[in-house]
Amino acid sequence: MVDPHLYRFIVTPEAGQDPRAGSLLAACPSLGLDSIESIQVADLAFISGDLDEAACRSLASLLADPVAQHCEWEQVAPPSAGQEAPGSQWPAGHTIEVALRPGVTDAVADQLFRAAHESDIHGVERARSGLRYTVSGTGITPAALHTLARRLLANPVIQTYALGSITPVWVPAAVSSGRVEVLPIRGLDDAGLERLSLERRAALDLVEMHAIQAYYASEGRDPTDVEFETLAQTWSEHCVHKTFKARLDIDQASFAYPYPPVVDSLFDTYIRRATRELAPPWLLSAFSDNAGILVFDDAFEVSFKVETHNHPSAIEPFGGANTGVGGVIRDILGVSAKPIANTDVLCFGPQDARLDSLAEGVLHPTRIQAGVVAGVQDYG
Repeated sequence: MVDPHLYRFIVTPEAGQDPRAGSLLAACPSLGLDSIESIQVADLAFISGDLDEAACRSLASLLADPVAQHCEWEQVAPPSAGQEAPGSQWPAGHTIEVALRPGVTDAVADQLFRAAHESDIHGVERARSGLRYTVSGTGITPAALHTLARRLLANPVIQTYALGSITPVWVPAAVSSGRVEVLPIRGLDDAGLERLSLERRAALDLVEMHAIQAYYASEGRDPTDVEFETLAQTWSEHCVHKTFKARLDIDQASFAYPYPPVVDSLFDTYIRRATRELAPPWLLSAFSDNAGILVFDDAFEVSFKVETHNHPSAIEPFGGANTGVGGVIRDILGVSAKPIANTDVLCFGPQDARLDSLAEGVLHPTRIQAGVVAGVQDYG
């Protein structure tokens, strides 16, 4: 459904060239898109509400830096009867617009909504952000633009795109129902336990499901939905590092190095144990708080934290790296230290990899690199 009170704000650089455009254009040859000669980038903001001219001018001043950017706006008219919605028609100028999928956190829109209310800009009901790419070149086909969008401009995990104008999808406001769902886990067999984990997207294996089942059997009741979700979240790989802490049975014949037949926790056996045995006098704290603490000199201590976000960054580069460096900064703050620097080791695949060498759904290394660097910069 098209919102009858939807406004699109377009923010473009005054100089006519967004610095993001250069890296995008440089990545096109590796995708086989040699016909693309230029890409222009503009930021979009979609505002739903009853806005007058003064409100639109005020919102434009929030969205654009008057020295370096220009902002214009338009009301997105609802389609007439029998007419297709905006975004379905092929436009002149090879325009691709990208917006976040429903349910994906839109931090830019959240801050715009907050700033609008704090600035007494009336009529703003909802906000979403997006991007507009204007592509030019000789002999560009719709198929090439779809390839460009899917492989470089929009991450299908979190974004959707349109050749032409896009209309964002609004998520209905959640209303608490007060309903508590009880999950009958005590009476489930192994297949039922695995199905419950899958349907609830808990990512818990059968051993973990048995442990939950046994606990609630001893309690004489079944878990609520919130209790089950809490256990799934707490026992997630992200929170508890199950792989690092797992008991591993080693097939010694497969390795030239004489690994022991059993490793009970990679973390304890190799990382924590090495630190404990070395026990240097300048190590004040390790593995007991958010970050390690070392002696720097007679007056100061220094804290260090290391975190990897390889897999999340490969799926959604900006968000994965953003969360990774964010975890480091938050954990330094967690030991009452002041962050002063981030040091990163960033490793990527071949930047000149051909598109046909990548498996379906795999992001190109240039795109992963650009997103990771931007994510680190943004949070840092």
